[in-house]
Amino acid sequence: MRKILSIAVTFIGLVGYAFAQKPTPPPPTPPPPPPLVVQCPTIAIAGPTGVFAAGETMRYSARVDMREQPLSIEYKWTVNPAVTFAGQGGPEIEFERPASGRNNVTVSLEVLGLPQHCPRNASETASWTPAPVASRLDQFLGPLTKIPDLRIKRITNSLRGNPTSQLFVVLEYPTDATEAAAKQKGQLIASLLKTAGIVDTRITYALGKTTRERVQFWLVPAGAEFPKIEK
Repeated sequence: MRKILSIAVTFIGLVGYAFAQKPTPPPPTPPPPPPLVVQCPTIAIAGPTGVFAAGETMRYSARVDMREQPLSIEYKWTVNPAVTFAGQGGPEIEFERPASGRNNVTVSLEVLGLPQHCPRNASETASWTPAPVASRLDQFLGPLTKIPDLRIKRITNSLRGNPTSQLFVVLEYPTDATEAAAKQKGQLIASLLKTAGIVDTRITYALGKTTRERVQFWLVPAGAEFPKIEK
């Protein structure tokens, strides 16, 4: 009996020792740090303002606020309608205002090297009033003495209706022998216009040796170029 009791006590002691030696569970793993929030840079284009004449230089600059982030960026510019410009790849471009075509230009910028979720495009559009151009009022192929007075009156009325415009008279002659005759036509036209009350300061005459004998009358608004004499 004593032997059995001793065995039982020993067993209970071993069980207690086993429970006493149970390993302590490891501490819980701390949560990962929150992801770094990347603020997207702001993108804008600074363009010219005001009225620009054809051929005048237009400059556009990129305005990219990096928000103190060490990002390596590149600039990709596009101009529509397409023109030749300087500065591709840099923060500023420049080009000459087109002399003809559309009356506006759109400059677009794409900033490369930004985080994938960030906007990367901006654009700016400039518009201008079309340049004035000369318009042909009339042309005469025959002798000026046979021109109806009504046609001369239409020319003078157009000039009076546009007080800032000039009258450009082109006297064309085909040979050296006809140059004198062209000059005589110019004198006759000057006399007709003077009689109609048009002062000489508003009239410009041009002689041109071409393949025909002809007189052309052009109305040239202020700021427009005089037409070229056709060969």
